[in-house]
Amino acid sequence: MALRTEGTPDTALARLDAGLRESPSSAILHNLRGLVRQDLMDLDGALESFDAALALDPYFIEAHVNRGLLLLLRGEHARGFDEYEWRTRVPGYADYANFPFGMPRWKGEPLAGRSILVHAEQGQGDTMQFARFLEPLARAGAAIDLFCHPPLASLLARVKGVRHAMSELRERPAHDFHASILDVARAQLREPQAPRWPGPYLSPLAERRKKFVDLARLPGLRIGLAWKGSPLHGNDRNRSLPRGMAKRLVRGGGSFLNLQVGESPLAGGMLDIAPRIGDWDDTAAILADVDLLVTVDTAIAHLAGAMGRSVLLLLPFSPDWRWGAHGDTTPWYPSMRLVRQPRPGDWDGAIEAAIARYPG
Repeated sequence: MALRTEGTPDTALARLDAGLRESPSSAILHNLRGLVRQDLMDLDGALESFDAALALDPYFIEAHVNRGLLLLLRGEHARGFDEYEWRTRVPGYADYANFPFGMPRWKGEPLAGRSILVHAEQGQGDTMQFARFLEPLARAGAAIDLFCHPPLASLLARVKGVRHAMSELRERPAHDFHASILDVARAQLREPQAPRWPGPYLSPLAERRKKFVDLARLPGLRIGLAWKGSPLHGNDRNRSLPRGMAKRLVRGGGSFLNLQVGESPLAGGMLDIAPRIGDWDDTAAILADVDLLVTVDTAIAHLAGAMGRSVLLLLPFSPDWRWGAHGDTTPWYPSMRLVRQPRPGDWDGAIEAAIARYPG
């Protein structure tokens, strides 16, 4: 696993194979082998390894979770979400996924004339991505309140179908049901249908756009750059760009904008707009005047996609499940183009492919 972390999955796989020759009944080794085979995008082999782990230990929570994420990556949403339900049994995670709200968890019951408290479960990008599924519940007659991350409350309060968006609960809420936003997504993602694009469903505030009126006066194309995700993310080592590599994205004409909060501009002449970003409403206002966002797999990609803005998304060789295993388009966001590493760890190839897609 240390070799895997260092970015040498082939060597890691050889060590695991050697271990399994000595301990073929080790469910732990089969599970780890599945992760490494997925790193190498051997999806059939990864599934075989997770299945072998579960045949040895049917209650191996981590192997169930890994198998669920693999099935989701393969586009098997129904089977994948069913298996991914095992995440709620992970110690320390169960309380987060199943808040003690004192009301039943929604399991697909009719919602006409009933109220539901939907709560964020994972990252802010996930919450923005799955917010699209709230309006259909409202059309079915549900009264929806949303409990989410504090920086998102103002932005998501404007999603169609949301009655209230809040970032803290001052008293125990009274609703007929509660559900995580992944529960809501699971109920509406049943294969063989791909995720339906509802049209842009996140939007900036007019008064916030006035705060960034200077952007409209910048010469040429306005290209925003974000090259790092949260360091707390479990896969951040694979999805974030080293600063030295990110500098290469500043190429050609136009005006480049630094949208990476907490980081200085990558190059001279790059507009440092990051210090002016206070919340997601600020970011939405900026993106409304950006012609192209070039970013790694982090929350700003979801905001731009949900707004219908043009995005180039740089992905590691083995991507997060939502981007699928192949292709340069995604049904989640029609205005987004995916730029995948051609080999594990090959950011050079991905960066050159992204630059080749710059307008003009």
